[in-house]
Amino acid sequence: MRENTVKKVKTYISMALIGAMALSFTGCNMIKRTAASIGKTVLAEVDGTKITRADVDAELKSTLSQYKEQYGDDFEENSDLKDKLKSTRENVVDSLVEKEVLLKMAKKLDLVPEEDEINKYAEEQVQKYRDQVASSSTATETSTATVEEEFNKFLDTYGYTLETFTQYFKDTYVINKVIEDMVKDVTVSDDEIQSYYDENTDSYKREAGADAYNILVDSEEKAKEMKSQIKSLDDFKKFADENNTDSTKGKGGYLGYVTYENSGMVEEFTNAFKKLKSGEVSDPVKSDYGWHLIMAENVHAEAYTATVDEAKAEIESTLLNNKKQQAYNDKLDQYKEEVGVKEHKDRL
Repeated sequence: MRENTVKKVKTYISMALIGAMALSFTGCNMIKRTAASIGKTVLAEVDGTKITRADVDAELKSTLSQYKEQYGDDFEENSDLKDKLKSTRENVVDSLVEKEVLLKMAKKLDLVPEEDEINKYAEEQVQKYRDQVASSSTATETSTATVEEEFNKFLDTYGYTLETFTQYFKDTYVINKVIEDMVKDVTVSDDEIQSYYDENTDSYKREAGADAYNILVDSEEKAKEMKSQIKSLDDFKKFADENNTDSTKGKGGYLGYVTYENSGMVEEFTNAFKKLKSGEVSDPVKSDYGWHLIMAENVHAEAYTATVDEAKAEIESTLLNNKKQQAYNDKLDQYKEEVGVKEHKDRL
């Protein structure tokens, strides 16, 4: 009996020592967590949906691949990169949290469009990227298989499959509906515009140029068809919001006051823009981005200080964007509380 007891005690001591040694080794990095284990680390939870390190790194596939190529396989241990990587991952966590919150609120607020509408949008967006890859590919037009290979390489570079890339656009479409709802009541008054102008008059000393409006589409035919129907600035803004493929969609195509010199615009755009009179719409202009229709207002051949009326569109756009951003931030905070968000960035 005594011998068996001794054996048991020895066994327990051995197990305790092994445990202590394992803890000691872990503390000095002699035992490292596997990539799979690290990938399962939960960095945030949104109403039960977990966001893991693997989810974050999938979003950063292209960036991490560049770091690996530049700094080697052990780039994660590079002292110059550690803080940058942590900050980048924290930003991605924030982005993924926002996405999940807005998708959940879309259902809660009954803002999810019909499935056919979502699918149509996603398919159109995926096709645009496929067409861009095809146009930049060295493959011939008849080499469909080669173009598809190039497209798959593009997807893989950024950490997507065709399925996840399509889902990205489906989610984007739904999220945009929620954002539209979040900022739908934001307006800017004439008093706010006047106050902003009075406080920033020096900002409206301008070089020769004009207020520029732009519609960017993917074909000359579409541009020509729209031009034939545009009779006023309001018409232009309407077509811009319905058809524009650049960032001014939803802003009436307004680019702000664009100077003739050092405009920052592509050469084809600038050359056509310089020739326009106030209220005139250009013929379709081809650039690497697609086909432009350009409209000029408040044309000034010489340097001047804009009046509040001349600066109104620009000021209104600035104030509207600022107020929309604030409204979005306020609503997002409200939605996060409503949905329930837990973040664990300390685990990065």
